[in-house]
Amino acid sequence: MKSLFSAISFLTIFPASTPRTGDMEHLKFSWIWFPLVGLLVGAVIGTVFEIAYLYLHLTKLVSATLTITASILITRGFHYDGLADTVDGLFGGSNKEERLRIMKDSHIGSFATLALICTILLQIQFTANIPIYRLVPTLGAVGLFSRLTVLGPMLWSPYANELSLGRVFERSLFLYLIAIFYSLWLGYLLVGQQVIGVILITFGTALAISYLAKRLLGGINGDICGCLIVISELVATIYLSLN
Repeated sequence: MKSLFSAISFLTIFPASTPRTGDMEHLKFSWIWFPLVGLLVGAVIGTVFEIAYLYLHLTKLVSATLTITASILITRGFHYDGLADTVDGLFGGSNKEERLRIMKDSHIGSFATLALICTILLQIQFTANIPIYRLVPTLGAVGLFSRLTVLGPMLWSPYANELSLGRVFERSLFLYLIAIFYSLWLGYLLVGQQVIGVILITFGTALAISYLAKRLLGGINGDICGCLIVISELVATIYLSLN
C-alpha cells in the first residue's frame, strides 16, 4: 500500500505519503498505480462538474472550466508544465543541446503559451460536450488511460539526460502487464467497448510523441512524460465526447 500512497503523493497535491523527492524506495514501483490515481483524479473532477452544473446551475462551459481548473490544481499543473517545456524545447531549438537547455529554462515562450491556451480551451469545450449522465465515468477513463499510456515510454524508452526523475522508477514487465490488465478491466467497466478506441488513440499518441522526442532529443525526459499525459487526456476526451 505504501507504493499506492507514494503514487498519490507523486501525481497529486494530496499528502498521502512522503514528499515527491522523499522515500525513493517506495517510489520505485509506485508507477503501477498511476492509472488508478488518474482514474481517481478523473472521478473527482467529474464530481466538480456535476456539482457546478446540477446543483449550482452553472452553464456547461463554466462547469467544464471549473473542472479543468480543478484538474490543474489537483495535479499541481505538473503535466501542463511538461507540455509547455516540451513545446518550447522541441520547436524553439535547432539541436539536441539547445532544445534541452530551453526545456530546463523556467520561463516559457510563445510556443508554450499558445500550446497551453489551445490545449486548455479544447479540453474545456470537449468536456462540456460529454453527456452529464456519463461524465464521471468518462473523465475517470480519461485519467486512467492517460496515466497508463505514459508507462511504456517512461519505463522502456531511452532518456535524453542522466538526471531525469523518471530514472527513479524500476522496470518490471510483470507489473506493467498487471497495470495494463487492471486498466483494461476498469476501462471496460467505465466506458464499455469504447475502451478499444481509447487504447488505440492514446497509445498511438504515446508512440508519436516518443518517436519525436527520440529523434529530436535522443530520448524522453520528465517534461516529455508530462506532455504525453496532457495530450493523451485531450485526445481521449475528444474521442469519448464524440462517440
